[in-house]
Amino acid sequence: MNGFLDGAGKSIATVLVTGIRKEELAFGKQVSRLLVKSGIQIVVIDNGLSHERAYCKSGFYHSTARREKLDLLIDLHTGINETGRCVDILSANTRFLKTMDGLLKGVEKHIFSAPREERLYEIIQTDTKSTEKDSSFSVCHTIIPEKVWNFCQCIHAGLKIYLNKSGQGSSSDWEYSCRTCSHAD
Repeated sequence: MNGFLDGAGKSIATVLVTGIRKEELAFGKQVSRLLVKSGIQIVVIDNGLSHERAYCKSGFYHSTARREKLDLLIDLHTGINETGRCVDILSANTRFLKTMDGLLKGVEKHIFSAPREERLYEIIQTDTKSTEKDSSFSVCHTIIPEKVWNFCQCIHAGLKIYLNKSGQGSSSDWEYSCRTCSHAD
């Protein structure tokens, strides 16, 4: 575990969820395979929803966080960025974002990595304008219900890994995702 600590100084329990969107399942399974020995618990959803369906209404995140007594839920997704791999890290928890920012700034970049390919965003309420929020980070809205991303018993961290083409990604994409998850843990 890389050191995101609760207020009492103990390492937090982390779960990575992948497969919520069935189009992302192949990528998520590859990342999960590499994370088996990391200490991060893995939840793979083999029958996820299509991009066309509103997965956020399923209640999965909220019921999982409540049932599993999680401290950190990493929600892994993919997207396409033809100019190269990068990741958006989204959370309503600014302490988590500050910790991630410090860890990522201190990491020696991997041979496959481009300079500062991580972008951190603070999730804000839909009715809040970005100009109303005094944040160290860029802000964003999400379609995920607020009861999930602003859940007081669990930190929700969205990781959207952008690949240069659709599909399951490459071994360097999976390794990059594992490193990013490990920093969050």
